[in-house]
Amino acid sequence: MKRLLFIPLFFLSFTFSQDVILTFDCPEEVPSGSDGNWFSINIIINAPNVVTAMGFIVIINPIDGINVDTESWISNDPFFYELFSMPCYQFEEGLECTFAFEDGNYMIAPGTYTLSYEFSAIEGNSEVTLSFDDWSVWFADIGGDLLEDDHSDLCTIHIVSEGNEEIIVDYQSDWNLVGLPLGVEDTSYITLFPESIEGTLYSFNGGYNTEITLTNGKGYWLRFNDAGSTTITGTPINELTISLNEGWNLITGISTAFDISDIQDPDEIIIAGTVYGFALGGYSNAEILEPGKGYWVRANSSGNIILITE
Repeated sequence: MKRLLFIPLFFLSFTFSQDVILTFDCPEEVPSGSDGNWFSINIIINAPNVVTAMGFIVIINPIDGINVDTESWISNDPFFYELFSMPCYQFEEGLECTFAFEDGNYMIAPGTYTLSYEFSAIEGNSEVTLSFDDWSVWFADIGGDLLEDDHSDLCTIHIVSEGNEEIIVDYQSDWNLVGLPLGVEDTSYITLFPESIEGTLYSFNGGYNTEITLTNGKGYWLRFNDAGSTTITGTPINELTISLNEGWNLITGISTAFDISDIQDPDEIIIAGTVYGFALGGYSNAEILEPGKGYWVRANSSGNIILITE
């Protein structure tokens, strides 16, 4: 592993050429809202140069795209900890990194030195670019002369919502048949339908039962004071197996509108013409299962049906 080389200045009596390169190592893609991601800054000092002081600024665009933990820094060389307590500080545009060695009595020998930082990503889809500010990069040698450098490297981090989708579910005032159209972590009806009337979520299994959470594939009654809509965010459901009991059942569909003629019913348990939706005017025969809506369906015996889309 490359190590910092500390050499007292009075031992040196020769001159050095000028050649330093700054580069990044960073992930191309990170999940939205994730923690524990890392990027690195590489300082490459080419022989026979040594560096006695240096500084640069890393521009993060947009600055609120990632949250850098400046106290998490790790160097590939333990001697960095003896030279400076915290190499880079966050400011309004990114990270400011200034290295002024103690009393100018030490220097960094040729080699590659890497500083790594942990960061978290914001929620949602976005793109963050890291680059070196043209006006802030400088490296000085033992004689105080500025070294030539190449700081043209940059990195782009794509922050992606892995499979997340939003579905808007409209509802009318009073009673509605609803369902859960996406895979979500919090399935509480208060979270999914915050404007609903408390204590009015009912499932059906030969009789009505009060509920506090929703399950994919099941339909529910839910009451609202006023008409409106809610936005549900989660992972798409493209395939669903629904268990039916003999008689009437409340079901819901998948994440896309689904034609009832495409329902796979291997045991032919669905009684033809018995899929009903509910709207302001009352019940009506349904031909399409809309995401987030509930439906009645009657079966001649218990069994499973399958909803699947390509």
